[in-house]
Formats: sequence, structure tokens, C-alpha cells
Amino acid sequence: MERIQCSFCFQFITTTSCSFCGWQDGLDNPSPALRLGVVLDDRYRIGRVLGQGGFGITYLAWDNNLHLPLAIKEYLPRDCATRAPDGISLSVYSGLTQEQFSYGLDRFTEEARALARFDQHPGIVTVKNFFRAHGTGYCVMEYVAGITFRRYLEQQPGGRISFNDALKLLMPVADALLAVHKTGLLHRDIAPDNIYLTQDSRVKLLDFGAARFAAGEHSRSLSVILKPGYAPEEQYRTRGNQGAWTDVYSLAATFYRAITGQVPPESLDRLDQDDLVLPSKLGVNIPPEQEVHLLRALSVKSAGRLKNIEQLQEGWNKNIALFQSRVVTLAENSLQTSSDNQLVHAARKDKTFKKKISNNESNKITSSSQTRYGSNNAPDRGLFFLGLAVFLFFVVLGLNASDFGLFFLGLMVFLFIVALGLIVGHV
Repeated sequence: MERIQCSFCFQFITTTSCSFCGWQDGLDNPSPALRLGVVLDDRYRIGRVLGQGGFGITYLAWDNNLHLPLAIKEYLPRDCATRAPDGISLSVYSGLTQEQFSYGLDRFTEEARALARFDQHPGIVTVKNFFRAHGTGYCVMEYVAGITFRRYLEQQPGGRISFNDALKLLMPVADALLAVHKTGLLHRDIAPDNIYLTQDSRVKLLDFGAARFAAGEHSRSLSVILKPGYAPEEQYRTRGNQGAWTDVYSLAATFYRAITGQVPPESLDRLDQDDLVLPSKLGVNIPPEQEVHLLRALSVKSAGRLKNIEQLQEGWNKNIALFQSRVVTLAENSLQTSSDNQLVHAARKDKTFKKKISNNESNKITSSSQTRYGSNNAPDRGLFFLGLAVFLFFVVLGLNASDFGLFFLGLMVFLFIVALGLIVGHV
């Protein structure tokens, strides 16, 4: 049977309905999105809508040249333009909106070019191409399968995760922001739905504020681009002083949402009365110093907030270093305990052996053997603690390398040493 390509998800199917995405013949993208099958730049065939916001629509697309799926973001600010009657080009509203549309399109272009420089960064979606057509601009990006951080959190019990899990997932986001800030760019829209967890366990930052009207007189409809609870107060003001601290607040708000299951109150509401509930009051197991650090990152006024991502990461790294030092200390204690136990065991063995010789010289080998280990079937304690220390050592290596395989390897070594202890205990 001849196979055809699903117009929605581009999987190969043999019928007019798709078992992968549920698409059926006759279904199309909702307006004002481009229709299914529209070809852009004589190369990219439009599929389903992946996401839609106040300033653009992102599509799944098929590259007819390379035969692979991509993501394409179309610049379409809904307050400035709409889809033209031909179903492809844009129709820009008259008046001041034309100036705003042009300004936004220029910014859209500039940021696409800037992000293209991060094509090797593991935490940033790679920009493959950019072109202008049909009165607007299109940014072509890699497509990675996975889910947003928002959906991931919704799937967790209570809609939240532990402090350590949040730290592990959001540290790569901070790394990505650090790289972007060094080029003078800001994200301005960090939230769980702009963080992506891929199927191969990578964390990527999406939607880099394309054409965000964040500067001066070009700010027209801020309610469209701000996410309540995640945007700091300076983003609500036309001449608000924005900088790295702006993204610090949004990332901290995302962290708060992840560990508490609640979105922080809107920053403007917190100006009059700060009703932000401490994570510890919501039952979150968080170190006291980390709670203070998080609150500093969530300071309503930028003057009292952490100034940059480096400061945010510095506090987070202290928690990681503290945890690792505790593990190392525990391992060292286990090694010391193992050594002490072996010395005590040897001394007892020597004393008992001499006593048996004096009592019954003829049975010295049998008696010494029984006295050394008795009739107890428990594993040798020295080997047990040695195995535990080796296991903890692999735990430390696994944390540093973020490699769960080392945890498994450490467990296998531990079980082997314990089994050896059982054998020795029966000799």
C-alpha cells in the first residue's frame, strides 16, 4: 500500500487519517495561521501549529530539500497586522501601528541573527535560517521532540517537583541565559511554557523575546507580551529599566512555581502588598539559605534584586557544593569506620586465637577459624563499609558528571563487595 505523508505531523501513513496525531483529511490550521501545505521560500512546507502568541505563530514544517522536520516562527503581531485575503501575506493596520510593525520586524530579524551565533549551545534552540517574504519575517529553527516545562510540571504530583530536581532542570536554563546576556540580549519572557524538555533529556530555552516591544515609545500593548506572575514590575512600565535582573526575576519565579506548584503573585500587586508565601510555609523542603537566595532573586524592586545570572548561579552552586561535600564526608567517615572495624576485628581475632592455643593446642586451626567469624552468617563488616564508601564515591562522580550510569555502576560494585563479604563470612 502506498504511503503518504501526514499534512499535520509529517509522519508517513497509509490512510487519510493519521494514527500519530489524529489528523484527518479536511482538517486545517485555525485562522490566522497559514494553511496546511503552504510552501515558504520554495522549500518549507507548513504543517501544524506548535504555538501561538501575541507576536508570532510557530509551525512544524518540512524541509523539502533536506527531508527533515523543522520549526518555523512567523512574525505576526496581532495588534498590528492580520492575515491578508490571499491567506499567505500579511495586512498591516494603518496609522502608528505600521511604524510599530516595522520596528518589531527589524528586532525580529536582529534577534534571529544574534541567536544564530549560539548554534552549538546545548541550551538554546538552533536557528537554521531566516528570510523575509509576504510582508513579514520567518525564523527557521531546529525541531526537537519533547514537552514544555509547564506541561511537565502539570504531570507531577501536586503540580510541583523537589528543590533538587528544580535545580537540576533550571541550571541549564541559567547557563543559556548567561551566554545570551554576554551578547547584550535579554529574553524578557522566561516562563515554564518557554522552557522545553527534550526526549533525549536536554533542557532548552525557547522564544527569545522576538520583537518584544520593551523599549520606550514602541511599547504599545504590554499586556500581550507579559505573563502574570513571571514578569517583574519594570516590564509593566514604558520606561522601566530592564537588564539582566529582569530575566533573573522571571527565572526565579519559574523556580518558585516549580517547587511550590503556585505561580507567584503579580509583581505590580506585590508593590502595594507583598503576599508572596515562603516556599517553606507551603511544605517545600528547601535549605534556609536557599530560600533567602530565592527571595532576593524575587525582590519586587530591581534595586534589591540579584543583579545578574552569575549571582543567581553562585548561590545555587553553593547548594550543590554543600551537598557534594556532605556526600564526600559521609564516604570518608565510612572509610574510616571500615578501617577502624578491621583493626578491632584483627585485634579480637589475635587475642582469641592465642586463647584457643593455650586451651587446646591440638584444635588450634578449627578453634581459631570458628572464633574469627563465629557462626554468624552476616557479611564481613569491613567489606560492607568499604563497599558503601565505594558506592558513595560513584554517587559523587555521578553528580559531577550528571551521569546516572555511574550510580548504577556504583550500586553493582557495592553489591559485589557485599557478596564477597558474605563469602568471607562463611570461610
